[in-house]
Amino acid sequence: MEEHGALVTATPQKSARRARPEAVCRSAAGKRQFIEGVIWQLKDYFGLDPHRAKSLGGLLTRLAAYTVGQVLNERLGRPLRGFAELLI
Repeated sequence: MEEHGALVTATPQKSARRARPEAVCRSAAGKRQFIEGVIWQLKDYFGLDPHRAKSLGGLLTRLAAYTVGQVLNERLGRPLRGFAELLI
């Protein structure tokens, strides 16, 4: 929290002493589904699931290339995912 300004929480198991009310658990589950959906869309958008990177550096290089491609496409007034046109 001090370093990044973010609070990460986990819903305790229903059998735990600190179990939360059902309404709170449902709310947390809805937020989790939303976040997982966004992550899935980003993985699909950037093709990260089958990235085949052999290292973290390789994965970061792929992300950087996608980012540069999107910036170029935006500046050229092209669709953000129009990467093939950049190669021509």
